[in-house]
Amino acid sequence: MTRRRDDVTNSMKRLKRHTDQKSRVVVLDATTVTYYEYLCVCGTIQFSYYYNYLSSNLKI
Repeated sequence: MTRRRDDVTNSMKRLKRHTDQKSRVVVLDATTVTYYEYLCVCGTIQFSYYYNYLSSNLKI
């Protein structure tokens, strides 16, 4: 138990030491997530346009 408690305190100290780096990483993760969502939305819009174009051409 004491060793586990020491590990917890050490991890807390480490986390306090690297709060700036962690926040930067979190911000970077958020930007990448929004970028991927943007890519997915653009991809679905392009796919819908492409599908409509194909269906109109096939009807003709």
